[in-house]
Formats: sequence, C-alpha cells, structure tokens
Amino acid sequence: MALNPGQQRAVDAHGHCLIVACPGSGKTHTLIERAKHILTLSAHAQIGMVTFTRAAAEEMRSRVANSAGSSAAQRVLSGTFHQLALKQFEVYANGKRPFTIATEAHSDVLITKAWEHVVRRFRTRIKRHDLRQQMAYVKANRGHIPPTADGEVVRAALDHYQAQLRAQRMLDFDDIIEYAVQGMQAGALNPLTVTHLLVDEAQDADQMQIDWVLAHADRGILVTCVGDDDQSIYQFRNARGYDGMMHFADYTRAEQITLDTTYRCPSAIVAHASRLIRNNPARIPKRITSASSSRGIVERRDFPNLAAEVADMIRVIQADAAGDQSWAVLARTRGLLRAIETAIYSAGIDYSGGVDGSIWSGGVPGLMRGLMGSVVAGDIVGATMPMAACGMTYEGVNSARTVLHAAGGNLAAITRNKAWVVSLSEHDLDVWQNLQPAYARLLTAVQEEPAAFISAAASIVAMSGDVVADPFLLRTVVEILNGMRGSIRTIYQAIEQAMRQQKDKKQNQSRLALLTLHASKGLEFDNVWMASMREGVLPHTQSPVVEERRLCYVGMTRSKHRLIMSYSASRETRESVFLSEMGLADATVSVAQH
Repeated sequence: MALNPGQQRAVDAHGHCLIVACPGSGKTHTLIERAKHILTLSAHAQIGMVTFTRAAAEEMRSRVANSAGSSAAQRVLSGTFHQLALKQFEVYANGKRPFTIATEAHSDVLITKAWEHVVRRFRTRIKRHDLRQQMAYVKANRGHIPPTADGEVVRAALDHYQAQLRAQRMLDFDDIIEYAVQGMQAGALNPLTVTHLLVDEAQDADQMQIDWVLAHADRGILVTCVGDDDQSIYQFRNARGYDGMMHFADYTRAEQITLDTTYRCPSAIVAHASRLIRNNPARIPKRITSASSSRGIVERRDFPNLAAEVADMIRVIQADAAGDQSWAVLARTRGLLRAIETAIYSAGIDYSGGVDGSIWSGGVPGLMRGLMGSVVAGDIVGATMPMAACGMTYEGVNSARTVLHAAGGNLAAITRNKAWVVSLSEHDLDVWQNLQPAYARLLTAVQEEPAAFISAAASIVAMSGDVVADPFLLRTVVEILNGMRGSIRTIYQAIEQAMRQQKDKKQNQSRLALLTLHASKGLEFDNVWMASMREGVLPHTQSPVVEERRLCYVGMTRSKHRLIMSYSASRETRESVFLSEMGLADATVSVAQH
C-alpha cells in the first residue's frame, strides 16, 4: 500500500515526532512503516513499541516482522507501559524481580482497609468507590490531589495503602511506572536499551506514563508519539488527551505531522463529525479530507419512544439481511445496550458483542431470571436483587439474605415469617411491605401456568420504577419468557443453558455488532446506528461535555458508508445538543406516535 504525502513525511521524520492521526487515516500502517524505515536505516537501531494492551503489542511486533523481516523484528521490543517498565527492573536486578506485583484483587483488599482507616480516623462519609477513584487520580498524576477531593483524607488513605504494600514487599501496577520514572530521573535506573521509542494511542496516556516517555527522551532516545486528541475518551482513567500530547511536543520540541486523509469515512460523515468536534475548545486544529469515492449517507431518525426506535432499528437491519455489509449498533450506556440487545435477541437476529455474557446476566432480564431461580433453585441473590432495585438499603437486603441462607433459600422464610422484619429500618420496612404481597404471590403462582408466575415476577420488577425497569424492556422480556415452553423450572434451566452457549457464541464474529461507544473505538463498520441521542444519555450527566463530544465523534467515525443517529422523545429529556452541533437539527425520518 503506497503512502500518501503526510504518511511519508511521518515515516521519514527525524528526531522527536508527534503524529496526529485522524480516524481511518492509516495510523497503524504508518507506524509500522516508520519502524521499518528506522530499522532499515541503521543496523544498530533498536526500537521500543509501547501500546495499551498485550494483544496490540503482539500485533505490532508481528506486523513489523511481516513488513521488515523476522531478522529486523528481533531488534523490536514491544509491550505495554507496565511490561516495559518491568523489564527495566529485571535488567537492573539481573533477571530477578526485587518485589512482588500485587494482583488487582489484593490491591482491592488493601484499598478497602485504607478506606476503613480514614473513615475511622476522620469520621468521613466518603464512599469507597469515590476514594478509590481519587487515589487512582493522585497516583496517575504523581501526587497531585484532585481539586474536588479532601486532600487530607485522600493523602492519609494513600499513605496507609502504600504502607501496607511496603510491609508486604509489593508494588501495584502504578508503582512500577512511578518507580521507573523516579529511578531514571535520579540516574539509578537505566532506560530501555533502545534507540527509538514509538508510542501508540498517546492521547490515552496519563501523566505518569507521559513522564516515563519523557524520561527516555531525556536520555537521548528518539520518541515518536502517535494519537488523536479528538479521540481521547478515557478521562475517567486520567488520560491526558490534548494536554498530554502538547506537553510531549513542547518538552521535546517534536515535529508535528497531521494525517488528515481518512480512508474510512465518506465526505458526508466527515462533514458532520468535523462540525461537531470543532465545538471543543482545546484541541489540535485539523481539516480532514476523505479519500472515499462515496459521499456516504447520514440520517437522523426521530421516534416517540424507545420501543419505536428499536423496532425501526430491527426493521432496517433485517431489510439488509441479504447483503454482506456489516452493522454496528452503538449505545452510550450498558443499560441502554442491554435494552437493545434484549429486543434483538427476541427478534432472533444473530449478533456479536452485547453486555456481559448474556442478556440474562443483569438488568431487567437478570432480575426476572433471579426471581425464577429463587423459587426453583433457592437462589438467594436472585431473590434479593429486586429488593435492592426497589430501594432497600444494603443492611436491609443483607438481613433478608441472612434469613434466606438459614432457611436454605426457601422464599417462605421471608414471605410468611414476620419476625425477621423487626430489625429493618423504617425505610426498609416500607419497601418490604410494598413487596411482600408480590413475593408471596410468587410461591403460589409457581404451582400454576408459567404465565402466572412470569406476570407475578414482572410485577415485582416493575416496582423498581421506569429508570431501572424500562417498560419497553420489561414487556420484551415477558414476551420472550411467555414464548418459551415448559414449566418455570424448565424455562429457568433453558435460560441457564442458553447463557453458557450465548457466552461462547458472542465471541464469534457476526454481521451485526452491539457495542458501547467506548468499546467501538478502533473498530470500523459499513453501517453504524447510534441510539438514543438525547440529553442525559449522550452527553451523559456524569461526564464532562467535551469528553462526551469526543465520544460521540468516535462513534460517528466508525462508519464507512451509512450513519444513523436516532432520538426517542421523552417528557424528562430533550434531544442531544450534539444533533444541532453536527448539523442535524431536523429529522430526516420521523415516526409518529401510533
């Protein structure tokens, strides 16, 4: 494949280099060709290639071998930041690792102990999850306390956590890079034995990883960073995005080269996506051109509700069943994706991806499955999850589980025995008094026709409210269950078997992929349908709007031909501001309420 002028310039660049690679611009091909060029120029060249996953690192090295030859590939060291930093320590210690790496599970235990410590010491009400995120921020940003955090509490928790690690002669994954940076900066640890360092997906690097790269530059290693600030969607993992890429460029005085020709997206999609992303203030300016001969199709479809939106989605995809083009349905949240997946599963459409291993693993389908399991298999978790969904506190749910455990999972222990509710708070008692008749009905309905039990279970799930139990999703699940033959025990066993089979099947490729927007990054499809473009979903309320705009941009630029943006009306929310920003203020297809 011949290189275009921008790609050739990136391949031939001398010194430090920042390659800004737009979606579908041949980023990986260019990076491989640059590695080949460096290896060919000098027999003494040694290259380190840095990626964010082991699979990507292995693919990079394999592609270099295919392009430059296996002999040249022997001079390539590829790996993740953590893998390569570990190699530095192993070289320093003559192949012996001078510490043990804490597993994620072990780190989790130590974080819990640190949380308990600060709760006792400061009498704080900080949630464990929030403290964990703040501790991760501090480590990724090399000691900088987040502006919204209680610095004293976070620092005390981090000190307690690190003291536990030291006492066990352990490092966690963040420590590995931090100590490597400190060692290189102090001259006590050698950098990688390479002449060049190529960093992929540079926009996803956090401050600690950037400093690790710069520490290599300080030791005379020539660094190439490749990335796209407009595709930085991991701020919640402390990715530095635009700021990190500019910091690298300014610090090293790197030559900046933009790959602005996309071989994926046609001009219509480029136009709308570019119009959207220009609304972000801090970004590297780009003028993307399309090499595609097709103009492409961009549509906005409006619907009165989610049920109509998904029904039309299924109709359009099924109408194209005879073709060989790929489709992707992209959703902002796992909850929305589960609702779509459940409807597509019900329609009998083959697909890959989706949420977890099966539609039955959580959400409304999982609650229904759990209630079936509670009466036919003594599933204690399945019996109590609807209580939590309806607002019962952890203490109340735990009380119910204790009683059920003592009774071997027999649901009658909580529906007929009133003694256990004495320990419940006033709030939990109110929740249970609303649920108790419906739970009691389960025990009688299981002796009747399956439809009676399914209806009783659905009435419990519906009590969790529309946010948890979307009416459309609940109706779809009820229709699936009513369409299955046999007793409730037979249906439950069939679901358990289907879960095992579906988990294996979903790993395989299919013409239709169901993905979250985050999971779609790095992929491409002929046709893309982005669902539920409304405020609160995309942009999401719990993420900065600039990050959400980049996420929307990533989703749009997965398409090679047709892009559909759909919006279903709601009394609570209005259409996404992104629709007007991208030039789709009006619908191209509108479905009226029936």
